[in-house]
Amino acid sequence: MQLQKILTQKDSKEKVDKRNDIGVKLQKIEKLSKDIEQLKNNILRIKQDVDTKASSAKNMFFVASENYLLALIKLLEVKSFTLWQKEIITDLIDEEISILQDMGCQSETFTNAVENYHKSQIEEFTDGDKEQTAEMMQSFFDSMGLEVNTDELDFENLTSNEFTEKMQEKLHEKRAEQQQNFKDKATVKKNANTDLDLQKLYKKLVKLIHPDLGQTQDDKELRNAKMKRLTAAWDNREYYTILELWLEFDPENTIGIAIDEVNKKSIIKELNEKIKDLEGEQYRIKHFYGDTSFIYQNFYSHKSEISNKKINNYINDLNKTTQNVNKHHLLTKNTSAFKNYLKELYDTQMFGDDDDDDDDFGFEEFMNYGKK
Repeated sequence: MQLQKILTQKDSKEKVDKRNDIGVKLQKIEKLSKDIEQLKNNILRIKQDVDTKASSAKNMFFVASENYLLALIKLLEVKSFTLWQKEIITDLIDEEISILQDMGCQSETFTNAVENYHKSQIEEFTDGDKEQTAEMMQSFFDSMGLEVNTDELDFENLTSNEFTEKMQEKLHEKRAEQQQNFKDKATVKKNANTDLDLQKLYKKLVKLIHPDLGQTQDDKELRNAKMKRLTAAWDNREYYTILELWLEFDPENTIGIAIDEVNKKSIIKELNEKIKDLEGEQYRIKHFYGDTSFIYQNFYSHKSEISNKKINNYINDLNKTTQNVNKHHLLTKNTSAFKNYLKELYDTQMFGDDDDDDDDFGFEEFMNYGKK
């Protein structure tokens, strides 16, 4: 990075230190940007590896869980189950739905089962239930800034894909509106504090990068892309991008721009914000974004043998879970046995249970489960 050719002043030690500070921050931004790109590529590669190797085990789990879910929903229609037993069954259903949704199950069987289940639940709503649900939804919509009149809610269609898509569309529009308002306010603020020297730099770079100066069609297309990037950077006052383009197109500083003390402070502030944004993005990729954080926290490693070992462990866990789901599904076919299972779940919820191996029972124990 040829900073000395741009920051050519021979000034006091304080000013030299300031220029060096800019150089350090530019280098840190460059490293962070490369690290993030590498992190994304590695996560994508590992994700593809997980999807390929665990595809069969995952599909088997989906099928087993869907069948178990359907069986649980059907049990709600059995009259011999008491109210507290049906409440636990409902909890089991909600848990299965949550797990399958979190794992990305999108099969038609699952989608239809969930929609029909929610419809049947809403059909049993009392007027009090509807009023309470409407209040909760109104509070949620208000917190998200969505204008929805819950008095007009059609509870029969509340769980339909059409209603869900409509709410998602409203939420997307609201977020876009908030982002635009924030951007507009930031632009007004930055325009009011326009740094004249950087404005001069921007105008000189426009002339330097202009697509008409391209000697070939490829050069013109490259310059056109750079021009769009430069314009966007100026509109948003992204000093880092402007400096980066300056370094790329004019490393010898032929346009003769000098960065004074006022500019240095503005640039360093912008570079600090850029570093903060990049570090935040890096953290979100690792710990916040649903798909990337799951891969990073469960499979990520710079050594392929370690990632492969983690993937194999994941597949083994999926297979064991599928076996347990199948056992529970088989248990639903024996009403007496399943009621005993519900009693154990109830006792665990009410009084706790030191034995954490309730899923690990053998075939013989399973066959005699209803005889306790």
